[in-house]
Amino acid sequence: MESVSAQIQERILALLQEIPSISQKDLLEQIKEHPPDVVAVTLNDLLTAGKVAAQQQGGALVFTLVGEAERSKTQGLSPQDGVILEIIKQAGNKGIWTRELRFKSNMQPNQIQKALKTLQARKLIKQIKSPSQRGKRLYMLFELEPVREVWFTDSQDFDVQFINVLRDQCLNMIIKKGFANVGEITTFVRSSGISKVELRPENVQSILDTLVYDGEIEGVPDPR
Repeated sequence: MESVSAQIQERILALLQEIPSISQKDLLEQIKEHPPDVVAVTLNDLLTAGKVAAQQQGGALVFTLVGEAERSKTQGLSPQDGVILEIIKQAGNKGIWTRELRFKSNMQPNQIQKALKTLQARKLIKQIKSPSQRGKRLYMLFELEPVREVWFTDSQDFDVQFINVLRDQCLNMIIKKGFANVGEITTFVRSSGISKVELRPENVQSILDTLVYDGEIEGVPDPR
């Protein structure tokens, strides 16, 4: 006879086949015939086995099904490791600050650091550094390449002073105007003559991204 834990596992996996992404609250509602603490233990078993992934979305913990190829890479990760991995995955090749990991995961600093060490040791993620902020570290999936105009690996050199000048010019324009889109800022930077290389809008966007990450500006839809 099948154990209660096995029955709950089958039910959770079947639910995730039907609903690719489900919150913890909705999942517990779907399996309300079993005590929440028993379901939680079973979920942890699935997370540790790499069959299910967890991530924070809008303050809620959401679960998704993990494919076979991905499962082999994440086998044996703790639930905390899985949460951090999913958040870093969502950040793409722009990377994510440790500060933002704290905000999105609601985990303690020591838990995050432990997860980061585990994920780096297994070559699931890598650490990169920002040329605009010495000492600040970001994380992204191991196989991704950082945005070349802004992020560099530890083995690469960069002109910190130049990046900071560009940041200051972009920030000053936005403060002065109150609002500016990427096209306007690109035109301004080109006309200022501070760069000997013609910057493209995507280059300027990368600079603006560093300002967003640092909390200096906020990206909003163009109201015009």
